[in-house]
Amino acid sequence: MDIRTIFFDVDGTLVDPKTHTMPQSAIDTIKKLQEKGYMCCIATGRPYENAKETVAFSAVDWDGYICCNGQQVLDKNHNYIYQKAFTKELALKVMDVARELHHPMCCMTDGDWFMTMEPDKNCKDAMAALKMTIPEVDIFDEQTILSFILFCDPSYDYQPYYAIDGIRVNPSYFPYADVGVLGTSKAKAITIFLQHYGLEGFIAFGDSMNDYDMLENANVSIAMGQGDKRVQEIASFVTKAVDDDGIQYAYENCECFKK
Repeated sequence: MDIRTIFFDVDGTLVDPKTHTMPQSAIDTIKKLQEKGYMCCIATGRPYENAKETVAFSAVDWDGYICCNGQQVLDKNHNYIYQKAFTKELALKVMDVARELHHPMCCMTDGDWFMTMEPDKNCKDAMAALKMTIPEVDIFDEQTILSFILFCDPSYDYQPYYAIDGIRVNPSYFPYADVGVLGTSKAKAITIFLQHYGLEGFIAFGDSMNDYDMLENANVSIAMGQGDKRVQEIASFVTKAVDDDGIQYAYENCECFKK
């Protein structure tokens, strides 16, 4: 099978979390891949409206977008193919547990975002790593919630959240976890995208646990050199770190690009 569709995670894969920049070598490599006939798409945990603020979004003329860990799928022209949000009842369950445990959360809506309580050190550290401005504290008032960013100590086990029926929890190696709707994932969203275009098979680049299922289901999976060891263990190929020209290194050394 000649696989010509590639999905790239953003934070830690395309964008260096230390400098919040996208290496020029990554930009050049992706453009070269597109010239060779590859469809190059973003696959990020960030909701679409927030993802647009990243340097990666405007650096390349992308061929499609998987956002919010698979809860949003958009085509090249930014038209929605698919979107899945929290029900009001499920959103309130998550917020109630977080309130009881004194865990700040950032609520990501379909057009805005807000904090459930004042940020703590974990929140400040995580948002700085993501280069995201901490929003104002507000109340839940029937907004459409797409996902939550839950701020906890890096060693936290998230068991009270795993116990909530209907959600998925994807801890990061930074002090936060993405919380989304159960049954959605980057891998399932990619299936929706591929079916929309009548395509089969894909290559995936990622670095974190929210990329695990995407990499596990890819025909070729490429893990970043600085990424989570659990992700590297299942990858077809482990490239160099994002700030060490990891995208370019994979293109030059992974067998899938030599056909």
